[in-house]
Amino acid sequence: MAKFTIQPGDELTAQVKEDMTKQFKGKVMKNYENSAMLEITEFDAAVDGPNVPELNGRIVVSFKNVLAVNGNPVKSKDEVGPAPKPEDDLPEKKRA
Repeated sequence: MAKFTIQPGDELTAQVKEDMTKQFKGKVMKNYENSAMLEITEFDAAVDGPNVPELNGRIVVSFKNVLAVNGNPVKSKDEVGPAPKPEDDLPEKKRA
């Protein structure tokens, strides 16, 4: 079982039947806990052409609907999730 971490800028292939009829590709703009916002970059213009402007060229995709990450296919048992955020290295507040 492979683990895919997704960061802003990654290219994903996905399919969201509610909004887009066919598979499409997009660039990750922002990560959420179980999904990512994509800027739609490639799509079937004949079928989904009217849908993209209606979505303003963006769509939120659940990690369950991701089919490939940067060209690497995602299988059904693979884990897909956001890359861990670096913890803020804030100095501890000292009491006076």
